[in-house]
Amino acid sequence: KPEEQDHAMMVQTLDQGKLKYSPCARSLGTTVDVCDIFYNAPVRKRFLKSESLEFQAIEQVVKRFALSAPHIAISLYHNEKLIVSLPPVINSQTQLKRLGKLFGATFVKESLYIDVERAGMRLQGWISGLNFQRSQNDRLWVYINKRMVKDKLIHHAIKQVYENRLHPGRFPACLLYLQIDSAEVDVNVHPTKHEVRFQHPRLIHDFFTSELSAALPIEPAPVEKAAAILSEPM
Repeated sequence: KPEEQDHAMMVQTLDQGKLKYSPCARSLGTTVDVCDIFYNAPVRKRFLKSESLEFQAIEQVVKRFALSAPHIAISLYHNEKLIVSLPPVINSQTQLKRLGKLFGATFVKESLYIDVERAGMRLQGWISGLNFQRSQNDRLWVYINKRMVKDKLIHHAIKQVYENRLHPGRFPACLLYLQIDSAEVDVNVHPTKHEVRFQHPRLIHDFFTSELSAALPIEPAPVEKAAAILSEPM
């Protein structure tokens, strides 16, 4: 139900992909209810992993979306149980609260905020300090013009910045938003839209490496503090 509409509209998927539209009661917002998704294609169920792993993938998508649209309140239910509840971001305090719920309080405490502009590009967000290191390389969340991406070029730049600053086998975490002229990036190079192609890749790579390096201390994390380096479980 959008704000300007008097009532909500329900869209249901029927047999053979047909859609049914009907008015219904609902407060402002959108609900997506997924059930019996393979009722007419049971053979596809054979390719699924366990229920817990499949739900983890769904939860990850919801969490990534929650950071691309912080002004939207999001609740995620699984088997009628509330899993994620995120109120809308209305100020910097609620923004950090949402970040803490998704990245963990330790990341918020140990992170560095950056906001820089150069050559028509703006990069803002949070990067982990040297006392926050992860055993997995799965928390490099980057958004380009509010679109979630897993870009190899940007990930390489981030890895290069932290390479000599972290302990062996440890990885950083970050939440970064890049704003760039849409003409400078092609978002249609991958079916899932996760990868992009830049018109000037070297410029993007140098922008990330120089600005992130400037934000981080030069010295690597002290060896005696290695035991205290934590990552937040999700």
